[in-house]
Amino acid sequence: QRRPRSAAPHRARGGIDRTARARLAAAAWPHLQKALDAIEERRKHAIPLLEKLLEKHGIDWQAPPQGVFGAFDIGVDAMQAIDGIGKQEGLLAIPGCMFHKDLKTWMRVAWSKSPEDFAEDIQALDRVLTRIQS
Repeated sequence: QRRPRSAAPHRARGGIDRTARARLAAAAWPHLQKALDAIEERRKHAIPLLEKLLEKHGIDWQAPPQGVFGAFDIGVDAMQAIDGIGKQEGLLAIPGCMFHKDLKTWMRVAWSKSPEDFAEDIQALDRVLTRIQS
């Protein structure tokens, strides 16, 4: 026998019904372009700095077409580099092995910070790469 449908709203995972989700999405939608514009502004500032630095260190890299993250191969175990030299130099980065076991020598960085903070981060990354390569 079929059970009668409930008159109660359908609950999704987390206990939020579909109507509430739709209302949240509708409220956020008008602000999405503002967030996308902010991301693009940060990219315009950060990508050239990162490209110049990686070129200086002989690291081949192509910027992703969108987003606030990039990854590149540093040629050594990134987890060890970040935990050792990276901490000493004040670098906050994520080792590629956190995403896939084959990315052990890759480092992921973000440019979601303010341009001033990112410029400081680039200096820390420069010091780390210099120490790795020496």
